[in-house]
Amino acid sequence: SKDMLSAEVIDTIASLGGGNEMLVGLFDSFLVDTKDLIENSEEDWKGRALDTLKREIHTLKGLCGTIGANQIFEVCYLINNDLKNNSDVFLDLYMGKLLEITPSLINHIESTYY
Repeated sequence: SKDMLSAEVIDTIASLGGGNEMLVGLFDSFLVDTKDLIENSEEDWKGRALDTLKREIHTLKGLCGTIGANQIFEVCYLINNDLKNNSDVFLDLYMGKLLEITPSLINHIESTYY
């Protein structure tokens, strides 16, 4: 799960000053937002509320980009593309993957930085 976060991005953030404290601040809001977004997007996916899902996944993609959570960023990118093209052919596959890998990232952050 270590490869779930880009070391490069983390080092860059840490080097901006504030070191670990700044990282933890960033992770605090990331964790709160991500847990909400994952919960809501799972509901919207199951209820096929695809417009709302598109917004949630777009937001999650941005958050993951910011902290270098590349794996999840990629999956969000794929989901986002599908939804933009009004296709949900791979939606179940991608959402399954998203729900499978996000808890690992959350655990990794919580166990490494707290």
